[in-house]
Amino acid sequence: MANARIIYTDWADKKPKYGNRRVFDPRWGLFDSKLELGRRKALDLLERAGEIRFLGRQVTFQLQWDMQGKCIERYRVDFLYVDVHTGTGIVVAEDVKGAETAKWKKVQKLWPKAYPNMELRQWSRRRGIRRT
Repeated sequence: MANARIIYTDWADKKPKYGNRRVFDPRWGLFDSKLELGRRKALDLLERAGEIRFLGRQVTFQLQWDMQGKCIERYRVDFLYVDVHTGTGIVVAEDVKGAETAKWKKVQKLWPKAYPNMELRQWSRRRGIRRT
């Protein structure tokens, strides 16, 4: 992360809830934390090695709808990619977490109903990848 730098922006008036600091990388742009930027770099290596494809970032999913079909619950994952290493070509939505939140626990419960053919994974520095 030699080229990355911590930035402070005027539009971020309040201190982040979990103590993270936004980081800017000239190649990939702005990230919510150094941990997320580090994971992006690791996923880029996997993509270049051919183990994953179609790497996307900050993709929003609708998780729950009301009776009229209006979306009432959304969640934005940090990364979305196709895992070709397993041989199945499964689509993976991955979120980088320094700490688990109540919202994350709710997403874990809603995800299998909304997207049964897509795998939700959590990545943390201590535990690595955890499948939900």
